[in-house]
Amino acid sequence: MTESVENKDDSIAADSSSIVAGGEFVGEEDDDDDRDPLPRRPRSMNRRVSVYAELKFVPGAKIRLFSPPRQRQKWGSGQILPHVNWGDLFFDLFYVAGFYNLGNILVKDPSPLGVLYFLGCFFPVIYFWFSKMMYDSKFTYGDDIFHKLFETVVLVVLATAVSNIATVPRMSNPTDYVDMFAYSLSITLMSLLQIARSVECYYYGRGERKNIKITVKNELTIQIVPLALYVAATIVAGKAYFGNDYVNDERRELAEGSTEAFDCDDSNKMHMPIILVLIGYIISQLQIIVAVVFCMEKNGEHKKITIPLNVDFCIHRHGELTMLVLGETVLSLLIVDGDNGLFYMGIITVVVLQLLHFRSQPYDANAHAMRRHMNAGVLFHQIFTFYCAALIAVGASYKLLLYASADDQRRLLSVDNGRNRWLAGGGGDSGCGPSGGERKQMIADLFSGALTIAFVCLDVMILAHVGLKKNVDKCKFSEVACGATGTTKMHYNLNAMLFVALPRGIITIFIATLSQWEKDPSTIAGLGLATVVCQLLIRFLGTVLLPNDDRHGHGHNHHGGIDDDDDDDDDYSIDDGNEEISKEEA
Repeated sequence: MTESVENKDDSIAADSSSIVAGGEFVGEEDDDDDRDPLPRRPRSMNRRVSVYAELKFVPGAKIRLFSPPRQRQKWGSGQILPHVNWGDLFFDLFYVAGFYNLGNILVKDPSPLGVLYFLGCFFPVIYFWFSKMMYDSKFTYGDDIFHKLFETVVLVVLATAVSNIATVPRMSNPTDYVDMFAYSLSITLMSLLQIARSVECYYYGRGERKNIKITVKNELTIQIVPLALYVAATIVAGKAYFGNDYVNDERRELAEGSTEAFDCDDSNKMHMPIILVLIGYIISQLQIIVAVVFCMEKNGEHKKITIPLNVDFCIHRHGELTMLVLGETVLSLLIVDGDNGLFYMGIITVVVLQLLHFRSQPYDANAHAMRRHMNAGVLFHQIFTFYCAALIAVGASYKLLLYASADDQRRLLSVDNGRNRWLAGGGGDSGCGPSGGERKQMIADLFSGALTIAFVCLDVMILAHVGLKKNVDKCKFSEVACGATGTTKMHYNLNAMLFVALPRGIITIFIATLSQWEKDPSTIAGLGLATVVCQLLIRFLGTVLLPNDDRHGHGHNHHGGIDDDDDDDDDYSIDDGNEEISKEEA
């Protein structure tokens, strides 16, 4: 949600041919015949538009009913990183609660079925976070009543989806609980709101009209099939909940008095809604991959039909999302009583994971996968999504390890009907949980698998940033041979291969197999901490042993200060879809 101010004293005209980027006008739209002509505004409607930067209250400013969305930047124009937007931070607060509820699914049920419901709830919800980020990196709009109301509706629908992310016994039983229906309906409404935002850009977007229309058409095409599956999930869950009201009301009353009896009854389980929602997300991502990798124009021709992203803004938002998912891990550790040694091992692990993440990501937009090549950008996006899911699972695993380390959390209590139920923290919502040994194995598998996926995703993201060829070239160095010819010989960097590449593979294999031979909570947590620390040390060692690795590893450093070697001029780059041309190289 961006801000814009209209002041009668402003003298800068922002007509339909101007494109806003970071609060400055960076170019004019070409007068192509195939673009829709837009009428110029009268002189009395001149206004200054403030985009993310320099937000301030101006006394006497007029509030408009509607301001059209504007394209942020053109291809080849300078990109300015927007300042902190409080609307984005407020939007992220809903995801803090969402990630906590998602982790709670795994805490209550670390079985494969729990993982299914975790992924079915995580992927669609996080998809809308990325959709908003992509929209904000391409467009901005003013401080008007329409968009304030629109964002309010978006937040209400998002809050409904987050609040209905519940445990497996509830979501898998849409006959007695409303959670699955409410969640599916919220995802459907979020999709419709996203479509409405795209339609707004199609008819009212200011900027390169031809590119905007083509981009919107492609986005709408991708959203049709997922929307149909979301609607189908809503209908299936709704029919189960509202169908045969007399019988359902009786079952709900009994379920409130004896929850475990209904939760253990497999006859009232229905997994089709969550499967439909998950399939809808998977299809949307497959469509994106096919559209970009196989159907997009190559050699820079894609610029004629697409809108550029503000890569600096995307990098910043990716960092904020990483903080959100790591925050769920911190929250899981801080609110659970357990072994103090395991608690501090978990806290240190989260801190080192944060350092490891930003040590592995580029601090310069020109070194990012989204700027290097469009295929690399798609790969980074897909892997980063799985990476976020893995970090949430790591947090849930530590919560489970803390529960498992407390003896009083693991006792069973017999009930009259011959079933057993877990005490608080020891199992699921019901008494149909696994035995003690099975649950220990599930916890170990979840921790081992989540940390393995996080390590693999970090390596693949680095590969997406650098590229396979350059990554291989890092293990080589040139040496000028003595003699009259002065020929150059290539040698393998054995130190880098032995102390960087090989240890990474060994650590990943070790943590992937950890659950097969170790189940003790304290031992697992200690070994997990050791592997994360080793990964961080290898990252630092790679900076020393691998050449040209100085554009990674700093994240967003806001400590400030002036360096004598700093240039006054800002760097810029031109993305042709294949390689980057920086100012220094030019």
